Amino acid sequence: MEANIRKEMVDVPISITNSADNLVLVYMTDLKNKGYPQYLIFNSKEKSMTYYEIPMDDLDVPHSACRSPWGIYMFFANKPYFTHLNFTGRFDFYTGEDLGLKDAFLTSHTPTIDEDDKNYFYMSFMSKDKSMTRYYKISMDLKEVHYIAEDKIFKQPSHQVVRYGKHLMTTGFLENNFLSADGSVKSKSLYKVINDNLYKYFKKENNLENKSPEEIQSFVNSNCHIFGETFTDRTENEVIGCKYLDGDILIWNLETKKMQQLKCIGSNPSHLDKHGDDFYSVCNNILYLFTDAGKLNIFFTDTAYINKFKLIDDEFKVVDSWTHETAYRFPTHRLYFKDNNPHIIAIGFPNRIFSIDVQNMELDFYYDIGPNIVGEKENLKKFLNEFYPQGFDNPNRYSAIDVTSDSKYVILASQSHIRYFNLKHKDIEYEIPFEMPDGYCQCSLHLDNLKY
Repeated sequence: MEANIRKEMVDVPISITNSADNLVLVYMTDLKNKGYPQYLIFNSKEKSMTYYEIPMDDLDVPHSACRSPWGIYMFFANKPYFTHLNFTGRFDFYTGEDLGLKDAFLTSHTPTIDEDDKNYFYMSFMSKDKSMTRYYKISMDLKEVHYIAEDKIFKQPSHQVVRYGKHLMTTGFLENNFLSADGSVKSKSLYKVINDNLYKYFKKENNLENKSPEEIQSFVNSNCHIFGETFTDRTENEVIGCKYLDGDILIWNLETKKMQQLKCIGSNPSHLDKHGDDFYSVCNNILYLFTDAGKLNIFFTDTAYINKFKLIDDEFKVVDSWTHETAYRFPTHRLYFKDNNPHIIAIGFPNRIFSIDVQNMELDFYYDIGPNIVGEKENLKKFLNEFYPQGFDNPNRYSAIDVTSDSKYVILASQSHIRYFNLKHKDIEYEIPFEMPDGYCQCSLHLDNLKY
C-alpha cells in the first residue's frame, strides 16, 4: 500500500546538525477512535520532517525499528509479521512465509543490524506451535535467509537478537518464570498461575466471586496497588504459592555451536550492549497480569537492574550489577562515552534520566525531564503501581531515547517535541515541535538502529 506523505522543512541549529547522525522515528496513533496511524521521520541533516499516514485501521504499535538502505523496517511485540516503510511512501507487510520459512510465526521484538555488515540483520521466529524459536541472519533485501541456531527454552518470543563477535545473544523479556511450591518451574503459564492463585484469592477477599469480568476489571483499574503490593518482589509469596525467578539471556558461541543460559540479577532482561570485554543488560522487574476481561496490567515488582557480565574461562558470568531506589523500568538504554570512559544512559519510568559509570557501576547523575515525579515518595513502588498512569498519553512519560555518535546529545521523543539533552551541560538544549492530530498520542518505544 502507499502512505499519504507530507514533508516540511524545519529550523535546526548547526550544533544539532553537526552532531546528530540519527533519524528519529515517531509513531502516533489514535488510541480511542482507531484512526489511521502516522509515522514521523525527522532528518536533522536534511532539516526535514516527513509525515507518513498509513491508510489502514488497527495497525499495532511498533516495538522497534531498523534502518534499511531504502527506508525503515519495523517490528512488533507478539505479532507474526514485520513491516517496511520506504522513504517514497510504499508500506509493506512481511511474514516468515515471505522469507521462505514454513514454520515461522511470532517475530522477535528487537532485531539488530550486523555489527560488521549493515546489509544484514538478525531476528528470530517462534514456531507455529510455540515450542521452538529459530534465529536467522537476513539480508536487507530479504533475499538471503541464513539459519543460525534454535532453542526450546523460551516460551515467549525473544526480545532482542544481537551478534557480538563470535557470540549470538537473545533476551527473554516476557519470559516470566515461577518456581512452584512443588519445586517445578512454570513458564508460559503466567495467566494460569495468576488465575488459579492470586486472582482467586482477590476475588474471595474482595467479594468479587459473583461479579462479571467487566466489574472485576473496574475493580482492578481502581485498585492496581493490591496486585502490585501482594507480589512485591522476587521472593517466596504465600498468596501465589510460588517464587518469581530471575531472567535469562541465551548465548551461542557461533564457532562451537555451544549454547549457554545465563541467569541474570533481576527479571525481564530486555536490551543488551557491549564495550570491550564487558557486556550489559537491563532487567526491568515487571509483572504482566491478565484479568478475566482480557486486559493487560503491568506492575513493578522491584527497581530495574543493570547487569555487567563477562566471558570468564569460556563461560559468561554476571560480575556486577547496579540499581537505584528511584529507577523503575528502563525501556531504553544506550552506551555513550564521557571523558573516553563508557557510560550507560537510561530513561527510567516515567521521566528520569540516569547516567551510570559502567566501569565502576556507579551513578554518575540523574536528571528529571520535567517535574520530579519519583523523588521523595514514602513508597515509590506503590505510588507507581497504584496512582501513576502508565498509558502512552501520559505527557510526562518517556520511552524512546537515543544518543548521538559523538556522545554529545541524548535524543528524546515527548508527546509534542523531539528534544536534545546536552550531556555535558545536563539540560535540554533544543527542542523541535511536531504536529499530532487531535486525539492521537505518541507511542514510540525505541529509536533503535536508525543512524545514517
